[in-house]
Amino acid sequence: MLRINKIVLLFTITFLFTISKDFTNAFIEVSKKSNPAVVSIISHKEVVVNNPFKSHPFFQDDFFPKDFFQFPEESYKSNSLGSGVIIDSKNGYIITNSHVINKSDEIKVVLYDKREFEAKIIGEDPLSDIAVIQILGDKLTEVELGDSNNLQVGQWIIAIGSPFGLHLNHTVTAGIISAVGRTDVMSKMNYENFIQHDAAINPGNSGGALLDLEGNLIGINTAIATDGYSRANAGVGFAVPINQANKVAKDLIENGTVKRGWLGVTIQDITDEMKTVLDLKNKKGSLISDIFKNSPAEKAGLKDGDIIIKVNDDFIQNSSDLRNI
Repeated sequence: MLRINKIVLLFTITFLFTISKDFTNAFIEVSKKSNPAVVSIISHKEVVVNNPFKSHPFFQDDFFPKDFFQFPEESYKSNSLGSGVIIDSKNGYIITNSHVINKSDEIKVVLYDKREFEAKIIGEDPLSDIAVIQILGDKLTEVELGDSNNLQVGQWIIAIGSPFGLHLNHTVTAGIISAVGRTDVMSKMNYENFIQHDAAINPGNSGGALLDLEGNLIGINTAIATDGYSRANAGVGFAVPINQANKVAKDLIENGTVKRGWLGVTIQDITDEMKTVLDLKNKKGSLISDIFKNSPAEKAGLKDGDIIIKVNDDFIQNSSDLRNI
């Protein structure tokens, strides 16, 4: 009996060691495979400092000569760092965040192998915070795209980017998916459907890769939530799902802008009071509070007070959900 127990114990230890080794190797292989497809992006912007006295009402009085406060305007170059992911090695297309390259005069891309390229903007979409830039180079590595519709809370993920500076580029961190479908994180006016995760991402990670353990790109890291006093990671990061990001990227590449559908309605979430008054079973759906004249919604027969609970095969959870769909 004692000998059998020792055999069982030895088998258990060997089994657990094998699982642990395989689990560790998964992170190593994803890092090796995906790092060459992640880039660092340096954006240069010229900032003009205006004369503070020039337009102030107090100094427009006739008492002051017109050239009394005629100081020369000054300008300086501002540099910011972000990350990006190569999605098309043949054409050199890189997906990143719109806020990484917005209003940039010059964009430089640094690859994993230290090569540097000047990049041009193909298009950007601030409402989804997605942009596409392009570099012209050979021997580029592209990432494999995953399917963000099948993500599960608790699933392991890996983030790669350039936090805090080029000296920390291609930093690899890991965590789990904390939630999916997060909205109203940055703005109610944006198209948000964020993946929330706890992999460490910081300023400079914006536009970088969020990957599953098979090395597939499942999201573009975009934002972090902090305590209001710090800009550093607090375990709450957000990424644009790759299905949404890729759709925007395709529009930007093909048209230079994003084409979106228009219903012609004003919508709002269903509150507890509405649920009680309307005798609803739950607060799922989106309430139409106004219809624009001659809009597709009016022509289709939608009315004020209608509640949209489903679009084709997609059930509507809230107004943000409807706006995204």
